Amino acid sequence: MMRKERMKPRAPRTPAPRSHPADLDWIELILGFGCNCRCQVCSGSQPETACGMAADEVRAWLDHGRSRGASGVWFGGGEPSLQPELVGGLQQAVSLGYSRRRVQTNGLRFAYPAFTQRLVVAGLTEVSVSVKGGRAATHEAMTRLPGSFALLQQGVRNLASTGVRVEADVLLTQPMLSELEDVVARFSDLGVEAFHLWLVSAHGHPESDAVKALIPSFSLLAPAIARAARRADALGVGLDSLHTPPCTLDAQDRTRYQPSSKWRLLVALPGGEAFFAQESPMEGGRYLPGCTRCSARSGCLGLREDYLDVHGAEGIDPIRQPRRRASR
Repeated sequence: MMRKERMKPRAPRTPAPRSHPADLDWIELILGFGCNCRCQVCSGSQPETACGMAADEVRAWLDHGRSRGASGVWFGGGEPSLQPELVGGLQQAVSLGYSRRRVQTNGLRFAYPAFTQRLVVAGLTEVSVSVKGGRAATHEAMTRLPGSFALLQQGVRNLASTGVRVEADVLLTQPMLSELEDVVARFSDLGVEAFHLWLVSAHGHPESDAVKALIPSFSLLAPAIARAARRADALGVGLDSLHTPPCTLDAQDRTRYQPSSKWRLLVALPGGEAFFAQESPMEGGRYLPGCTRCSARSGCLGLREDYLDVHGAEGIDPIRQPRRRASR
C-alpha cells in the first residue's frame, strides 16, 4: 500500500509468539518493495527498499493474523506479483482459513492469462488495482512505464473474467481530477466493482517538493469527487475516499469518507516490524482547534501534515452538530 514507511534492509525476524486479543479483521503482508514501475509519487520503489519477506516470515505473520482474529489477508508492496512468496502465501492463507485473500497490484502481470489463473488456483479472491489516470498519458506520466495503461486494462479484463472481485485504488493528483469520472466509467466497464480514492502523499519521498506540487486542494477535490460519486451511483459501483475528512466533502458525500481505522488492519513489513494502518502519517494525524467541535470528530483520522504544508487550513471548517428540537 502507499502508506508504508521507508526502511533499510535488515535480517528478517518473525513476530514473537504471545497471546493477543481478537482485534484484527485484516493483516497486510508487505512482501517486498521491488516494483516493475518507477512511479514518481512512490517512495517504495527506491533501490534501497528492495528487501522482501522470506517464506518462514510470511507463514509466521499469517499465523499471527489468525491468532488475532483476522479473516482477511492483504498482500501488498512494492509490487507483490513480483515476489516469489505470493503463490505460497495465498495457499497457506487458504489452509489457515482466511476467507478473503487480496492482492494490491499495479495490474501489469495480470495482463498475462496464465499468471492470473495461477493466482486464482492458489486462492486469490479479490484484487485492487492501482489507477493513476483516466488516460494513458496521465497514468504513464506517473508510472514512468510506457504501455502500462494498456497492460493494466488487460489485467482487469483477465481478472474479471475469472470471477475474482476487482476493485481500484485511484490516486488523487492534480492531473487526475479532470479524469476521475472517466476512470469510474472506463474501469467499471472493464469489471471494477468499487473505487477507493487515495490522496497522493509526499511522506517519506526523497523528492517531496515535486510530489507536494501534485497534491490538489480540498476545494478542487470536493467537486471532482462529487461528480465521480454521481457517476459511480449511476453505474451501480462503490466509491469511497480515504484521506478527505467529512468536513472537506460536499454534505451528500460525507459518508463516503473511509478512514483506514475501519479496516482493523495490521501492516507487517519485511524484517518483523508492524503497525496499525491508521498509525501511518499517510493516514492523517493532525487536528485543528475547531476539530473538537466537529460532529464527525470521533470517526475522523484528521488531516495530513503534507497537505497542510501545501494548502494550509483555509476552508476546513467543523461540521456542526444538528440542532435539537425544543421539547414542548
